[in-house]
Amino acid sequence: MTLSSRPKRRILAPTLRRAYFECRFGQLHVYQAIPPGGGFDELTTLLCLPAPQSAAAVFQPLLVPLGIDRSVFAIDAPGAGQSDPAATNDVAALADAVLDFLHSLRIPTAHVLAAGAAADVVVRLLSLAEGRITRIALCDGAATRIRLTAPGVQVHSITASVAALAAGQADAQAQVGQLRAFLDAP
Repeated sequence: MTLSSRPKRRILAPTLRRAYFECRFGQLHVYQAIPPGGGFDELTTLLCLPAPQSAAAVFQPLLVPLGIDRSVFAIDAPGAGQSDPAATNDVAALADAVLDFLHSLRIPTAHVLAAGAAADVVVRLLSLAEGRITRIALCDGAATRIRLTAPGVQVHSITASVAALAAGQADAQAQVGQLRAFLDAP
């Protein structure tokens, strides 16, 4: 068999699932990408956070390109999408729900992709997560909303919106590549 006649190696796609996890507000709805290896030897988990009071469905098209070699969880904010409501559906509620999620899955460290006003959630999450968040990528102009300064945390700004990244537009494709490089860097 020559090199040209060998079958091409097939790149496996992640398995996509929806799940519910318990949190202090009831059930938290999550879109999930499970890497082809089933979670063994994968890279750091990625949490995708929408703005408070928003559904995470906007992240669904990004689950495949970002979930090839890591678990990716796009979390509906409490009271949005299919998550149970909190008494107040705000920044604190989403940060608390994400913290409960990290604890219940025993995720030791995670990266975060935050859209728009979710940058405020990231600030609160950093204060609660005790060093578990190591890299943060901010979309939709979120980087201009806040100043993130936390020891050991790296921040990356993405000029495109999550919707543009998910739509696969040519200029956004390059930013998805830059995002992957940022998340994968040692």
